Amino acid sequence: KWQRKWQRKWQRKWQRWLRLALVLMILTIGCSELADWVACNVATNPSPGKSCGVLVLGYPSHSDGTANPFQEVRVAAGVRAHRDSKCDRIVFSGAAVKNQIVEAQTMAQLARGLGVKPDAIVLETHAQNTWENIKFSIPSLEKYNRILIASDSLHAQRPRRYLCKQRPHLCERTLLAV
Repeated sequence: KWQRKWQRKWQRKWQRWLRLALVLMILTIGCSELADWVACNVATNPSPGKSCGVLVLGYPSHSDGTANPFQEVRVAAGVRAHRDSKCDRIVFSGAAVKNQIVEAQTMAQLARGLGVKPDAIVLETHAQNTWENIKFSIPSLEKYNRILIASDSLHAQRPRRYLCKQRPHLCERTLLAV
């Protein structure tokens, strides 16, 4: 009799732990999905009109020189914003951070493959991180009425926040393109 009682007690404990683990897993996945949804839906779709420039933020290339999937997503967002908004300039920012391959060059090559004219492309090859992407690229873009920052959805809010800290007067004319 005491064995059955002990077994039921442990079964109830295990069931509680399993329920708790399931709830935590659902919350974790739900929060991550919510963060992605917010990042995608808060990003502003750039409207055509006034002069604009696009900043595409770097991400390390593979050591063999091929583009990383994150670079492909960022370049696609940048090229789409460049075309849809009829922007004059597209700046690719990123140095050789994780290996000998310069991120900006890899991304510019992808953009040329997508039909961006070479005279519209500017390379910023000194930035080692997102803060420096903004710091070193803004001089090439501050003359435009709109600055579009292209990145993946979860990363795009951070560079805009950095831009607003570094150059508050440019904050209101900066949009996200994801």
